[in-house]
Amino acid sequence: MRSARGELEQEFRSFAQQRGIYYQVRYLDERGREVVRVDFDGEQASIRSRNRLQDKSGHYYFEESVGLLPGRVFVSPLDLNREQGKIEVPHRPVIRYATPVRFSDGRKAGVVLTNVDATQFLSAIGEAWLVDEKGYYFAHPDPEKVWGSERDLGTGEGLRKDNPEDISQLLGRQGGQLETASRLITYQSLQVPASDRYWTVLSVRQSDELLTSVTEFRINFGAILAGALLVALLLAWFLDRRISRPIEYLTEQADKVSMGNLLNPIDLRDATEIGRLGEAFERMRVSMVRAIEHRRRA
Repeated sequence: MRSARGELEQEFRSFAQQRGIYYQVRYLDERGREVVRVDFDGEQASIRSRNRLQDKSGHYYFEESVGLLPGRVFVSPLDLNREQGKIEVPHRPVIRYATPVRFSDGRKAGVVLTNVDATQFLSAIGEAWLVDEKGYYFAHPDPEKVWGSERDLGTGEGLRKDNPEDISQLLGRQGGQLETASRLITYQSLQVPASDRYWTVLSVRQSDELLTSVTEFRINFGAILAGALLVALLLAWFLDRRISRPIEYLTEQADKVSMGNLLNPIDLRDATEIGRLGEAFERMRVSMVRAIEHRRRA
């Protein structure tokens, strides 16, 4: 067991180092205890020592994912990471992707869990606003307004508080513009990959900035709309290329393990990044099989 777990630790570290977007990569056993954990600080991936591994059995992301059918993926809300039950400081926004794994006889073996570091795309939003489906801010020019939901800082700050009369027009729609007496709001909805959640990007400008002349208004309006759409497209591209595709591959391999197809090697024969990712998954598959089989015989 010790040798198999050591191999899995090395494979997780290699995976996190190679990808660069995963704040944590973990394997939790069927009771929610961390068996292997790798942390990435933005430069170096490191293996968490075994005496510092934690029990995550009471956390919602474990409870939601451990009972999933083989091959399914749980996608958490975007929220602030917690360590030992407390919000990490400085704040670390993460999205968690989790998929269950099983022994060859169908019994639960635990969960493979990745924490995606959301600061990488939140920092690219600039002066725009980004809100969840309830209107709480993920990004805002005023840092005091972000993370106001009950699952984060609980301040209640959000679009619903700042714009109660406009909330129904700004949330739950694909995109458009809303003009009030004092400002112009351009908004675009984004579907979070592999989930039923959506976010909304908003670009807000004061009307006196835009209405100095008809010509200036048209120019600025076009720039605002193009900027909002560009942010939406960049976010969608980032989430698809940097998050969804690697998770889809990880899900496929977890599905093979859960269905007992442990002897089929992964051979993509692709010279691109996907090919290298496939090689990493193959090493990870072998290590997971060894770790799980050792636990089964123990």
